[in-house]
Amino acid sequence: MRLLAVLKNGWKLVGLVFSAFLIMTLASYYYVSTVMKSQIDLHSRSELMMYQASLRNLVQANEDALMHSSAVITMNLENDASLEDQLATLRNLNSIFSAQQDIKNVFLSVYGYLDGSFLDNSGIIAGAFFNPKTAPWFRGALLTTEIYHTEPSIDPRTGK
Repeated sequence: MRLLAVLKNGWKLVGLVFSAFLIMTLASYYYVSTVMKSQIDLHSRSELMMYQASLRNLVQANEDALMHSSAVITMNLENDASLEDQLATLRNLNSIFSAQQDIKNVFLSVYGYLDGSFLDNSGIIAGAFFNPKTAPWFRGALLTTEIYHTEPSIDPRTGK
Protein backbone atom coordinates (compact mmCIF):
# COMPACT_ATOMS: atom_id res chain seq x y z
CA MET A 1 0.00 0.00 0.00
CA ARG A 2 2.80 2.27 0.85
CA LEU A 3 4.45 1.56 -2.48
CA LEU A 4 1.27 2.52 -4.27
CA ALA A 5 1.16 5.87 -2.39
CA VAL A 6 4.79 6.56 -3.25
CA LEU A 7 4.16 5.78 -6.92
CA LYS A 8 1.07 7.96 -6.90
CA ASN A 9 3.02 10.85 -5.39
CA GLY A 10 5.87 10.19 -7.86
CA TRP A 11 3.54 10.50 -10.80
CA LYS A 12 2.11 13.68 -9.32
CA LEU A 13 5.64 15.08 -9.03
CA VAL A 14 6.47 14.03 -12.59
CA GLY A 15 3.23 15.66 -13.78
CA LEU A 16 4.04 18.78 -11.78
CA VAL A 17 7.58 18.98 -13.21
CA PHE A 18 6.28 18.33 -16.71
CA SER A 19 3.60 21.05 -16.31
CA ALA A 20 6.17 23.53 -14.97
CA PHE A 21 8.51 22.70 -17.84
CA LEU A 22 5.68 23.14 -20.37
CA ILE A 23 4.67 26.51 -18.85
CA MET A 24 8.30 27.71 -18.90
CA THR A 25 8.70 26.56 -22.53
CA LEU A 26 5.55 28.39 -23.60
CA ALA A 27 6.54 31.53 -21.68
CA SER A 28 10.04 31.43 -23.22
CA TYR A 29 8.60 30.93 -26.69
CA TYR A 30 6.26 33.89 -26.24
CA TYR A 31 9.05 36.12 -24.87
CA VAL A 32 11.54 35.17 -27.60
CA SER A 33 8.98 35.55 -30.39
CA THR A 34 7.97 38.97 -29.06
CA VAL A 35 11.59 40.11 -28.85
CA MET A 36 12.37 38.71 -32.32
CA LYS A 37 9.34 40.38 -33.87
CA SER A 38 10.29 43.74 -32.38
CA GLN A 39 13.92 43.34 -33.51
CA ILE A 40 12.88 42.37 -37.04
CA ASP A 41 10.48 45.30 -37.15
CA LEU A 42 13.19 47.67 -35.90
CA HIS A 43 15.72 46.34 -38.41
CA SER A 44 13.20 46.54 -41.27
CA ARG A 45 12.31 50.12 -40.43
CA SER A 46 15.99 51.03 -40.26
CA GLU A 47 16.67 49.43 -43.66
CA LEU A 48 13.66 51.18 -45.21
CA MET A 49 14.78 54.53 -43.85
CA MET A 50 18.29 53.96 -45.23
CA TYR A 51 16.97 53.04 -48.70
CA GLN A 52 14.55 55.95 -48.64
CA ALA A 53 17.40 58.38 -47.85
CA SER A 54 19.55 56.79 -50.57
CA LEU A 55 16.76 57.10 -53.12
CA ARG A 56 16.08 60.69 -52.06
CA ASN A 57 19.78 61.52 -52.54
CA LEU A 58 19.79 59.88 -55.97
CA VAL A 59 16.71 61.81 -57.06
CA GLN A 60 18.22 65.04 -55.74
CA ALA A 61 21.50 64.39 -57.59
CA ASN A 62 19.57 63.80 -60.80
CA GLU A 63 17.49 66.94 -60.33
CA ASP A 64 20.66 68.93 -59.63
CA ALA A 65 22.20 67.55 -62.83
CA LEU A 66 19.07 68.50 -64.78
CA MET A 67 19.05 72.00 -63.31
CA HIS A 68 22.74 72.42 -64.14
CA SER A 69 22.15 71.22 -67.71
CA SER A 70 19.20 73.57 -68.06
CA ALA A 71 21.24 76.51 -66.76
CA VAL A 72 24.11 75.80 -69.17
CA ILE A 73 21.76 75.50 -72.16
CA THR A 74 19.88 78.65 -71.13
CA MET A 75 23.15 80.55 -70.81
CA ASN A 76 24.14 79.39 -74.30
CA LEU A 77 20.79 80.53 -75.68
CA GLU A 78 21.14 83.92 -74.02
CA ASN A 79 24.58 84.24 -75.64
CA ASP A 80 23.08 83.35 -79.06
CA ALA A 81 25.07 80.14 -79.35
CA SER A 82 24.73 78.27 -82.63
CA LEU A 83 23.17 74.81 -82.88
CA GLU A 84 26.68 73.40 -83.29
CA ASP A 85 27.75 75.07 -80.04
CA GLN A 86 24.65 73.71 -78.28
CA LEU A 87 25.44 70.26 -79.65
CA ALA A 88 29.00 70.53 -78.29
CA THR A 89 27.53 71.52 -74.92
CA LEU A 90 25.17 68.53 -74.91
CA ARG A 91 28.04 66.20 -75.77
CA ASN A 92 30.11 67.64 -72.91
CA LEU A 93 27.21 67.20 -70.50
CA ASN A 94 26.74 63.62 -71.69
CA SER A 95 30.40 62.82 -71.08
CA ILE A 96 30.15 64.28 -67.57
CA PHE A 97 27.00 62.29 -66.78
CA SER A 98 28.43 59.03 -68.09
CA ALA A 99 31.42 59.43 -65.76
CA GLN A 100 29.36 60.02 -62.59
CA GLN A 101 28.46 56.77 -60.85
CA ASP A 102 25.40 58.06 -58.99
CA ILE A 103 23.56 59.17 -62.12
CA LYS A 104 25.15 56.93 -64.76
CA ASN A 105 22.25 54.50 -64.82
CA VAL A 106 19.61 57.22 -64.96
CA PHE A 107 20.88 59.53 -67.70
CA LEU A 108 21.73 57.68 -70.86
CA SER A 109 21.79 60.90 -72.84
CA VAL A 110 20.91 64.55 -72.61
CA TYR A 111 19.19 65.94 -75.66
CA GLY A 112 17.15 68.95 -76.62
CA TYR A 113 14.76 70.52 -79.06
CA LEU A 114 16.06 73.93 -80.12
CA ASP A 115 14.94 76.14 -82.97
CA GLY A 116 12.92 73.35 -84.55
CA SER A 117 15.79 70.83 -84.50
CA PHE A 118 16.32 67.83 -82.26
CA LEU A 119 19.86 67.60 -80.84
CA ASP A 120 21.38 64.49 -79.34
CA ASN A 121 24.80 62.83 -79.24
CA SER A 122 24.57 61.88 -82.90
CA GLY A 123 24.22 65.46 -84.05
CA ILE A 124 21.57 67.89 -85.19
CA ILE A 125 18.53 66.11 -86.54
CA ALA A 126 16.01 68.10 -88.51
CA GLY A 127 12.36 67.13 -88.02
CA ALA A 128 12.27 64.31 -90.63
CA PHE A 129 13.68 61.59 -88.37
CA PHE A 130 11.93 62.30 -85.08
CA ASN A 131 9.16 64.63 -84.04
CA PRO A 132 9.76 65.45 -80.35
CA LYS A 133 6.48 67.32 -80.15
CA THR A 134 4.76 63.95 -79.82
CA ALA A 135 6.94 62.86 -76.88
CA PRO A 136 5.46 63.04 -73.33
CA TRP A 137 8.57 64.84 -72.04
CA PHE A 138 8.11 67.60 -74.63
CA ARG A 139 4.43 68.15 -73.86
CA GLY A 140 5.13 68.10 -70.11
CA ALA A 141 8.01 70.54 -70.42
CA LEU A 142 5.70 73.05 -72.10
CA LEU A 143 3.34 72.92 -69.11
CA THR A 144 5.83 73.92 -66.43
CA THR A 145 8.96 75.89 -65.68
CA GLU A 146 9.95 73.31 -63.07
CA ILE A 147 11.49 69.90 -63.60
CA TYR A 148 8.90 67.69 -65.21
CA HIS A 149 9.01 64.00 -64.32
CA THR A 150 7.81 61.48 -66.86
CA GLU A 151 8.42 57.84 -67.53
CA PRO A 152 11.66 57.09 -69.37
CA SER A 153 11.38 57.65 -73.09
CA ILE A 154 12.64 55.32 -75.79
CA ASP A 155 15.33 56.64 -78.11
CA PRO A 156 13.79 56.15 -81.57
CA ARG A 157 17.20 55.59 -83.15
CA THR A 158 18.70 53.07 -80.70
CA GLY A 159 15.58 51.65 -79.05
CA LYS A 160 17.11 52.19 -75.59
